[in-house]
Amino acid sequence: MIVDGSRGVRLLVSLALLLMVLWTTSCGSGTMNAAPSPRPAVSVSVLPDVEAGRVVTVFLRDRATGAQKLAMAEEIAQMPEVEAYRFVSKRQALESFAAQRPDLDLENLPMNPLPASFQLVVRDGADVASVAQRFYEDPIVANTPGTHDGVAVGGTVPAGMSPSP
Repeated sequence: MIVDGSRGVRLLVSLALLLMVLWTTSCGSGTMNAAPSPRPAVSVSVLPDVEAGRVVTVFLRDRATGAQKLAMAEEIAQMPEVEAYRFVSKRQALESFAAQRPDLDLENLPMNPLPASFQLVVRDGADVASVAQRFYEDPIVANTPGTHDGVAVGGTVPAGMSPSP
């Protein structure tokens, strides 16, 4: 079976999360009085409506492999500060941008200039900077050399990614 890159990554992330949930629920902590562990982040296709101060976007280099993206998804899923996250493929990023800017002719682009990304919703706005900082030095993050511009703090979830009421 052949699957395109973004669908393959989503499938792998979903399977990894399912295995993690199954493993977590089947393995007890061994003690009844142990404090509950933080809830893992949930991978979602649509992010909830959130205020701008709770959003972190991590832009990925085009050369990032499926395995690297899966490893990052697993890392994000384990972060107790993250409530939910979403992988956005290059194609989805371009489609979202095109929907926001119908005045631009994007049909004839020789290539898609937009990167894939992970969009994270942080549980507490006070943790946004520390969550973002975890990705500053990651080699698959699309930072301009000498900067941390591959990680965007704040902002909004693009139109079309929030659930309808």
